[in-house]
Amino acid sequence: MEAAIGEWDFAGSKLTAGVLRLIPASLEWLELAVCDTETPTGERVTATLQILNGKTAGTKHTLTHPITRIGRHPECEIQIDISAASRFHAHVVQDGVAYLIEDLGSRNKTYVNGKPTEGKVPLQDNDRVKICDLLFVFRADKTAPAAGGDDIDGSQVLSTLASASSLDAFKVKPEAKLRAILEISQAMGLELNLDKLLPKMLEGLFKIFPQADRAMVIQRDDHDRLIPRAYRHRKASDDDIRFSRTIVRQAMEQRESILSADALSDERFSLSASLVDMRIRSVIVSPLLVADRPPFGVMVVDTQSASQKFEGDDLQILAAVANQAAVALEVARMHEEVVVQERMNRELTLARDVQRSFVPTTMPKREPLKFWAYYEAAGAVGGDYYDFINLPGGKTAVMLGDVSGKGVPAALLMAKASSDARVGLLTHPGDPAGAMSHLNNAICAANLEGKFMTTSLCIVEPETTAMQIVNAGHMSPIIRRSNGALIEPADPDRSGPPVGVVEDYPYEVIEAELGPGEVVVIFSDGVSDAMNAASQEYHIDRIREIIKNSRCDAAVLGEALLADVRRHVAGWQPFDDMTMVVVSRSA
Repeated sequence: MEAAIGEWDFAGSKLTAGVLRLIPASLEWLELAVCDTETPTGERVTATLQILNGKTAGTKHTLTHPITRIGRHPECEIQIDISAASRFHAHVVQDGVAYLIEDLGSRNKTYVNGKPTEGKVPLQDNDRVKICDLLFVFRADKTAPAAGGDDIDGSQVLSTLASASSLDAFKVKPEAKLRAILEISQAMGLELNLDKLLPKMLEGLFKIFPQADRAMVIQRDDHDRLIPRAYRHRKASDDDIRFSRTIVRQAMEQRESILSADALSDERFSLSASLVDMRIRSVIVSPLLVADRPPFGVMVVDTQSASQKFEGDDLQILAAVANQAAVALEVARMHEEVVVQERMNRELTLARDVQRSFVPTTMPKREPLKFWAYYEAAGAVGGDYYDFINLPGGKTAVMLGDVSGKGVPAALLMAKASSDARVGLLTHPGDPAGAMSHLNNAICAANLEGKFMTTSLCIVEPETTAMQIVNAGHMSPIIRRSNGALIEPADPDRSGPPVGVVEDYPYEVIEAELGPGEVVVIFSDGVSDAMNAASQEYHIDRIREIIKNSRCDAAVLGEALLADVRRHVAGWQPFDDMTMVVVSRSA
């Protein structure tokens, strides 16, 4: 802290000024200047205009400048927030030991003791000055000459500064500030809902800083945009949520709190047009910091009053509150994430149960046919499915599908496909190719970009050995003959594209047989591509080996294949859904 004293002559009187500079560790300097008038006899005159009515009643403005402007403009030394007042409504001119008020051509004029002013009108102690609906009282207080003549020591300068700052009406006792800070801390500790926590913080700031016009919490989103998360105005009618991005970004980039006693004349923000537009005169900003993370936001408190400026102590208090707020906001954010995750887990559990209801829970009974099936999603839900549909004439349709992608989007398409497949089979009896075309067009009509499904359809007849196969981009079913030979009838040349790719595609029916003692295996690529910890695939050759060396019984072969896959992956988390269906004809 340093004090500097200077003297100037003005209109035959001596003016003395004291300048106090406060230099916090992380701030530029701020300056307060005070002028007193000294009479020829050594008496000092301190002139003030005190507001007598309205929301700011009791506010005292010390006339510290040779010319004190009154009006709505931010550059006015006495700024009044009255829409009927002119931008520069009037000014008070200091002429020696006298003070004269002059209207500046305003529409609603300036009145002294009930009379409109004409030209410069001298002000006497206790005169009433009226501008629109705002009433001031002019006071000219004289004090005896200081002992020791014209010299002023440091204590007198500080005393003058204290009396001229005109903040007395807006001072809050330290114990009141401490109580407000404790209330904020308690609210932070008890509240985990951000929508309730933030307003409580701002309400507490208004108790600590009664000169504040606005308080805001501004946060940075994932796209580096500054978003006002919460705001509060002193005036209920004020809904302006604009803010100076220049000051906010500087506080966040430099990771330090900022105090500007007079933002309009502060060189750091001289290019910020928003400060002038919003009539901000004094502002304090403190970043929200947690551990080593970049600042995720700021707390801002500002005022439009030219005389009720923030001080160094205010900045320290806001920084302390911001530190607590950052921790509380981080805890609340983490709590929200946990709540969201728990809700998602519950929803996924429900979705898994719903999805499992789409696949059969019991196997068909169609002697001499036996059925076995297995389904496991890589996540909570998946995109594979299988189904058994009873058709006219005792036939059974076995369908297995594999939707592209994983998770919820794949599961939703799987649900649609399972329904459309049944409709296609029941509306195209005896025409498996037509049923596949119906499913294909239904998926195409959904217009889901990048979503398709490989599908294999086998229709078997219990009374005969006849079997019909329609393949849409899927791996061919593997048939094991009674002599141990393996055939894969739906080779790529006879297999159409996956459903959902080419509308109105004419799929081909492949005729095959499933004789006594023979078995057919249909599976998704989640089986052949199953990996172990060493990233080794299970591979289709190993599937062929298990089929060739197992008994021709659906359940026995299916369990043998599943056990071998599990031995291969050895507990490693599957990256794709696994689905298998085995149908055997007894000897």
